[in-house]
Amino acid sequence: MDATVGVNNQKKQQQQQQQPDLQQQQQQQQQQQQQKQPTQQQEQQQQQQQQQHHHQQQQQQQQQQQQQQQQQEQ
Repeated sequence: MDATVGVNNQKKQQQQQQQPDLQQQQQQQQQQQQQKQPTQQQEQQQQQQQQQHHHQQQQQQQQQQQQQQQQQEQ
């Protein structure tokens, strides 16, 4: 399951790079997942401020968040 989730996340991320409009939707989805994890919630709030200014940073930060989620699932 975990491996499958990782692959799906990568596919979503590739689509986001091509379609900037989807980036905001993905942020909201990640927020919902992280609300279950109070510690990461604070980190994402800081990241979001940076994301609004730098789209390239946004993609890198999403990768970090996905890795954290996978580790917690295992």
